[in-house]
Amino acid sequence: MTLTSFEAYKATYQRERMMRDPSGAAQPDTVSEATLRRRYDALVADRIATTRYRTSKAFVTNGVLLLISVGLFFYHWRWVRRLNGTTAA
Repeated sequence: MTLTSFEAYKATYQRERMMRDPSGAAQPDTVSEATLRRRYDALVADRIATTRYRTSKAFVTNGVLLLISVGLFFYHWRWVRRLNGTTAA
């Protein structure tokens, strides 16, 4: 379903109806413009919420991995400095 604009959504909705019953024997479309607009708005809101969730999840996951990486780097750095200090003495 295309959600770039309401007109694109409406065209996609009509095309999908035609694909379900290509013979045209289906019941005529009685869905009002207001109902289509509400469905479109609900789908857009759902898509925005899903995108925000995925973005937040990615930021948190990548942030945790970055903190672990920095911690391991500094631990390794200190370990190598200690190792070099004890072998030189």
